[in-house]
Amino acid sequence: MAARLKQLDPEPAFSHFNRGLVAMQDGNVRMAKEAFAQEVARAPEYHEFHFWLALAYFNLGELEPARAHLAIAMKSSTTQRAHQIYAAKLEYLKSLQ
Repeated sequence: MAARLKQLDPEPAFSHFNRGLVAMQDGNVRMAKEAFAQEVARAPEYHEFHFWLALAYFNLGELEPARAHLAIAMKSSTTQRAHQIYAAKLEYLKSLQ
């Protein structure tokens, strides 16, 4: 049954995201960035994917794309609390040169 499911859905929802989280934990930020970018491409409206992609960019020292994805995360967040958290993080990133 598992083999049939894999055949029907070789890349289930959150599979790239989960790989990205593991890569971040392992310190492989470049691999994490690629995985998060794949998930963003698949579900561009989901704020958490943009947040994690922003975090990967930040850890790679790429501040402009980090700011851009954090802004998208803030705009697409689904709760006031998430919006506030992303807004605060974005303000911090804007203060960095």
